[in-house]
Amino acid sequence: MPRTPAVASPRLVNWQQKGFVLFANWSDHLSASTPRLVVLLLTVAALLAVVGRIWSERRTYGTLSFLGAATKWTGVAVCAALALQVVQLSRPYAVPATGQLAVVLGNTQNSPAPQLGHEVSKLVESTMLLHKGETAQEVLEAFTFVSATGHPEVVPLASLGLPFVDVSRNDTRAKRDVRKNAGLLQEHLKGLPPADNGANYLEAILVAAQNVDPGTNILVVGSGLSDSGDLDFAHDNLLTNENRRTEAVEELADKYGSQYLAGVTVSFSGLGDTAEPQYPLSEKQRGIVREVYEQAIKALGGRVEIDTRSLTGSPVSTEFVVDATDTECGPLDRTFTEDAIEFVSDEARYVDADKVGAALQGIVDIYNRSPQNVTGINIAGFIANPSQAEKISRGGMKLSRDRARAVLRSLADMGVARSKLHAEGRGFGPHNDPDRLELDRMVKVTIDRDNPDC
Repeated sequence: MPRTPAVASPRLVNWQQKGFVLFANWSDHLSASTPRLVVLLLTVAALLAVVGRIWSERRTYGTLSFLGAATKWTGVAVCAALALQVVQLSRPYAVPATGQLAVVLGNTQNSPAPQLGHEVSKLVESTMLLHKGETAQEVLEAFTFVSATGHPEVVPLASLGLPFVDVSRNDTRAKRDVRKNAGLLQEHLKGLPPADNGANYLEAILVAAQNVDPGTNILVVGSGLSDSGDLDFAHDNLLTNENRRTEAVEELADKYGSQYLAGVTVSFSGLGDTAEPQYPLSEKQRGIVREVYEQAIKALGGRVEIDTRSLTGSPVSTEFVVDATDTECGPLDRTFTEDAIEFVSDEARYVDADKVGAALQGIVDIYNRSPQNVTGINIAGFIANPSQAEKISRGGMKLSRDRARAVLRSLADMGVARSKLHAEGRGFGPHNDPDRLELDRMVKVTIDRDNPDC
């Protein structure tokens, strides 16, 4: 009879996770401060000297009665100093403020809305305090915010009309002013929608680095789950393929060089934390996401801090989509704009069938990995609304349905079981932007799965 594999108890796993966090905190503190490392080593050396003296007394006289008061009090002082250092080193490392601060916002569909948590808020306020006596406009200019969409761009804070206040020269008033400004910033950022489809966190980090002075801290608040770029979790099997993860990091170093982020500290908050429609990642998968970014930033010469406390909540309200990262559990969405699947105007005929086949190959690959777990694949067709009509015509609805059916036939021809395919027309796309009609000419594919291992 086969043995049941041993499974670590939840309590043991919990203690292991706490141990990893403590080790990371110690490593962060000591690597950031050589004096602190020296003090710790001197304290340990002093403790060893006291222990050696006590041991010598015990071995010589068989008792500690002759131990001098100086040795006793030295031992107490050294133990107290060591205990204090242990407490300080065990706390999460707070990146010291500089005159500027860059923040990468995960204001995308697959991540909880950006939140300035306690540690992030402290750094924001510390940065503002370095600008005592300056106007609200000057304080705003110290911050660079980048939205981690498929095409990352700097968010123009100055044009948003945030009612920032000037920061007083007086210490007490300055603290009050920066708390107010930080609160305003938090309220605005948590509802700031993206301006495009997709997510590309690494490129957003690089954009942030290009728009600030060397040595500026960069904070990243979001899941890190990109669907494009050099760390494409949605399409590049980074979660499930260790070799591919290694290759991706090596390719980064070759592409940008090992000093691209030299002098830059990148602090992450919320890596691997997701929001619907992205299926949640397991603890192991969240660890993989953190590991990938840590290795990537270090490969580019940067320093990394990762806050492992989870971000929760709903994403910002948006119609812009992000391709889901495949956890091999639950439903998986893929959205194809006309960049991937382009139809002849007013027809359900492809402009380039080979290009469409290449785009759909990813769906076929996911199906082929575990066809027994796929319960259905739904294809929804959408069309643009150039005339801004209030109601779609019967012909428009038919066109969206016919285009979905064209994709269904393509998937069936590529080997997907016809019985698992379903097509429907949804009419006009959700964006309804007359200046960007291409966003609504799209096909959305949803793969429903029932994986017994999940």
